[in-house]
Amino acid sequence: MSKSPQWRKIKKSEIAGTEAILRSHERRCMNACSRYLSRTAKDNVWTLHGAGGDICALIIYARQSLLPVLCGQKVISAPRFLQGFFGTVPVHSVQGLKEDSVILEAALETTGLFAV
Repeated sequence: MSKSPQWRKIKKSEIAGTEAILRSHERRCMNACSRYLSRTAKDNVWTLHGAGGDICALIIYARQSLLPVLCGQKVISAPRFLQGFFGTVPVHSVQGLKEDSVILEAALETTGLFAV
């Protein structure tokens, strides 16, 4: 039985590929995407990898908000890492495309987390 994909902090070697993903979504949902990566990449960007190892979704923490870029994913594994994160920094909102935000909020709720 294969293990479901898990969220993890972005690795330095993934920044260029992640920026390419964000640039491809820039007109639709992620203005000034390189700004998020250059300021926050090591500590505030998490990636989800698909079966082939490619990045299939991102969560970015910026300005007290979570910004999901789910790249068409309709279901994501619960981002359990956020349980510790919510206890140390304020998360006031989930922002982004409506469908991405709804999916992330539903995943957060399964772990008992809510933006305040």
